[in-house]
Amino acid sequence: MLVSVVIPCFNVEKYIGECLYALLNQNYKDLQIICVNNNSTDNTLSVLTRLAIGHSALITLVEEPQKGAPYARNRGLQEAKGEYIQFLDADDLLEPDKIAHQVNLLNAHNYPDIIAADYYRQSVNGNRNLFQVNHRDYWLALLYTQLGITSANLFKTSFVKKVGGFDVTLKSSQEYALMFNMMRNEAVVIHDHKPFTIIRDRTEGAISQQNAAENMERYLNLRIEIVKHLELK
Repeated sequence: MLVSVVIPCFNVEKYIGECLYALLNQNYKDLQIICVNNNSTDNTLSVLTRLAIGHSALITLVEEPQKGAPYARNRGLQEAKGEYIQFLDADDLLEPDKIAHQVNLLNAHNYPDIIAADYYRQSVNGNRNLFQVNHRDYWLALLYTQLGITSANLFKTSFVKKVGGFDVTLKSSQEYALMFNMMRNEAVVIHDHKPFTIIRDRTEGAISQQNAAENMERYLNLRIEIVKHLELK
């Protein structure tokens, strides 16, 4: 089974090499890696070009002129040929067994639409904290942001396309808006309790206080939508 991996890339020259080498070292080899350069102004494009030339059978490099991760992810989605898709942020890392383990879960659970996975968040000083999915109730997990995170989860490509991919109007809460759209269209969700994904914090990626208020507004608006949907079920 082919698995497509979509990586939005904006000014990540310090991280993208390590991210890609972690992918190339996956024990699962049937991969299509799609790197989407999204208006980078540092040396990201040079690093991507070099790696794409060196691994041309695996890595496809495309450009997305519209700024923002949702645009970049949707651009990668257009190129995706895999039955399942891994959206991966360029500063995150996958352990070698991540994709192989989740493909085994797909086979064992009749090919669900979403695998929601536990993961580690690694601080700038290297400390790791475990974040776990609320596997007892996936709707409550969605409501309380306990249904995994972009780089940890795995999605059925056809279902992501069916709901229109990522909402390009959102600057935050993007993966939860996607999962909400999938779940209200009867997507099947399963839990992966193996934390094979490392979400890395970085100082230059910190959200400003100005954006924090806007992000909270988007967060609350999405939760209001979820509650309204649940009230009608």
